[in-house]
Amino acid sequence: MKPLSKHLKVKLLDYSPKYNNLGPDAILATSGLLTTKLEDFDEALNKCDEKFIKIFHRESTRRGHASLTTSVNFYFWIEGSKISDFYFSSFPFGSYIISSTRRIVFNEDSILIPEEILNSEFREDYEKVCKELLSTYQKLTKITTVDNARKLLPLSIISNGFFNFTLQTIIGSIKEIERNSEKYPNEIKSISEMIKEECLKEAREVTNAGLELFYDTSFDKQNIFNGELENSDYVDENDDSTRFETIYMRKKFFDKIQEFKEMLENLKDIKEIAEGWKVFVKRIREDVIFRVASSMSLACITDLKRHRTMKQKFENIYDAIDRALLGSRDNFFFPPVEKELLDEIEEKYNKSLDLYQKMINNGISKAEAIYIIPLGLKLRFEIFLDGYHIFDPFGFIGVRSCTTASNELDTFVNLIINELCDEGIPYELLGPKCKLRLCPEKKFCSIIKRFNANYNEELHNKF
Repeated sequence: MKPLSKHLKVKLLDYSPKYNNLGPDAILATSGLLTTKLEDFDEALNKCDEKFIKIFHRESTRRGHASLTTSVNFYFWIEGSKISDFYFSSFPFGSYIISSTRRIVFNEDSILIPEEILNSEFREDYEKVCKELLSTYQKLTKITTVDNARKLLPLSIISNGFFNFTLQTIIGSIKEIERNSEKYPNEIKSISEMIKEECLKEAREVTNAGLELFYDTSFDKQNIFNGELENSDYVDENDDSTRFETIYMRKKFFDKIQEFKEMLENLKDIKEIAEGWKVFVKRIREDVIFRVASSMSLACITDLKRHRTMKQKFENIYDAIDRALLGSRDNFFFPPVEKELLDEIEEKYNKSLDLYQKMINNGISKAEAIYIIPLGLKLRFEIFLDGYHIFDPFGFIGVRSCTTASNELDTFVNLIINELCDEGIPYELLGPKCKLRLCPEKKFCSIIKRFNANYNEELHNKF
C-alpha cells in the first residue's frame, strides 16, 4: 500500500487547436474576429497581438460565448484511485479509456491510503480491513469471475487512464468542486488543480476568461458525489427492485415498429440491415422515452455512466452508505457463491462499513472515509432511455445486454427488455447488438443464432 499523494499523476499528452507555433488563445481570437468580417485567416492571425487576444477572450467569454471554451481540447493521462475515475469520466462531453477492474487482477500493492487516514490513528485499521477485502477478493477470483470478485475491491484501488476534455468541461468541473467542496475527496481537488495549471500554461487567456465568470456555462451533470434523488417518486426507501415507467410514447410509435419489423424480415444483406437500423433509429428516437429507477453496485455504475448521451440521475454515495449502515444486506452485491464465502463477504463488507462509521465519528471527513467502501455497495439511480438507447444496436440496451457485459448489468438490462416486450415491442428489436445478424465481438456466443440461425465461424471471420 502506498500514500495516495505519491501515486497521483496528471500528464498532459497534447492539446488543440495549434497552428504555426500558435496555440488556442490566438487561433480562437482570430476565428472569433472573422465571424464579423471577411478576411484571410493567416493574414488576420498575423495581426492578432497579445493585447487584442486578451481583450477578445475576456469580452467574448463574459457574454457566455461557450463556443470558445468548447473548441479547446486537452488530452491527459491521469493516475489516481477509483475515486478519480468516478468523477473525471462522468462528463458527457469527453472521452475516456480507463483501466478495467473486470480485466485486471489486483493485489495489496494496488491499494492507496489517503493522507487524512495515513496521518491518523486509523491507519492500521484501514490497512487491516483493506487486506481482508483483498484476501476475500483473491479467493473469489479463483472460483468465480473477476467481474463478480471486483465488488470486494475498495474505492482506494488504483485506477489510471486516458482522458479527453473540452476546456468548458474542465472549467465547469472546477466551479462545481468550488461550489460543493465538502462533497469531494482531496484527490479530486488535487487532480483538478493539476489540470487547471496545464490549461493555464497552454491556453492562459481563454482559461482565465472562463474561470473569472461568476456564472457557469457548462452542462450540468450529476455524479456520485453530488447526486440527488431525495425528491424522486420512483425510488422507494424500502424497495430496491427495478421500477419502470413509460413517460412518453407517441401515437405512431407502434406503426413505425411494425413497419421496420416487416422491412427487416425481408432484408438479407448484412450491410443493408446495418444501414436499415440507423434509418429506423433516426425516425423513432424521439418517439419514446422510458424511465427506469433502480440500484446497482458502484462497480457497475462505472459502466452505466459511460453512456454519456443517456440522461442519468444518481443518489450520492454518502446517502447510499447511510442506508447501508442501517443494516440492509440488500444494499450490497453478493455474487453467486457457496454460503461460507457469502458469509465471509458479508463480514468483510460490514467491517468496512464499521470502520467508515468509526472514522467519521472521530474526525475523519466523509469524503476521505469513503476510500474503505467496497465497489459492491449499491447506489440508487434513474435513467431515461430514448429511442436510440432502446433500439440502436450500439445504444444502451444493445451494448449492455451482450454476454460480454457485466453480468449484473446484463441482468438489469434484460429486466428492461422484458418490460418493453410486455409493452408489445418484439424482442428481435430489443436484443443485444448481434441483432445486426453479425457479432462485432472477438468471439461469438449462441445468442447470435436467435437472429441469424446460419451464423458460423466462417461468416464471423468475414467481419
